[in-house]
Amino acid sequence: MIPSHKKRVCCGISTVLINPGGLMGKKQLQILLLVVMLALSMMLAHSLIASEKDEAVTIVLQGKTIQLYSPFEIKSAMIYKDGGTIAIVIEDGMGRSLPFCLDGRFKRPSKIRLLYVGATHPSEPKAKQVPIGSAAEKAILTILQSAEIGGPNPYIREDLVEIVIEELESR
Repeated sequence: MIPSHKKRVCCGISTVLINPGGLMGKKQLQILLLVVMLALSMMLAHSLIASEKDEAVTIVLQGKTIQLYSPFEIKSAMIYKDGGTIAIVIEDGMGRSLPFCLDGRFKRPSKIRLLYVGATHPSEPKAKQVPIGSAAEKAILTILQSAEIGGPNPYIREDLVEIVIEELESR
């Protein structure tokens, strides 16, 4: 039986008895408030981690929708000897790969280095040109900026990833 001068307070974690009349009551309330704030901050941190892990990035290009889920990992980043086409392959959290490239050919169709998705070279049949400044280009930039470099790998040149990021950010 709880004495009449004490009250029961529930904070979702446990039930605490508080003496509202004395100094102990104030200390208990301070501790309770601290515990509640700590529990709420832990729940918030957990929800932020969960949303970052499962965050989807959608790329719509020529009527086709590609949806990728974080976390993203760069599996390869290399350069062709055609003048400087940079090829990158990214894998999403579901294990799906997205190849793309930044055109650097000597005889490219535009003076601006165009971005292509679906292949690691613009001359490949599956390569689809990404319009400059489009939402698809911004989505690829977002993926690149959040992607982790996949372990020690001779097929990944981090400097090439930085070049592509800088090129896309400057548009």
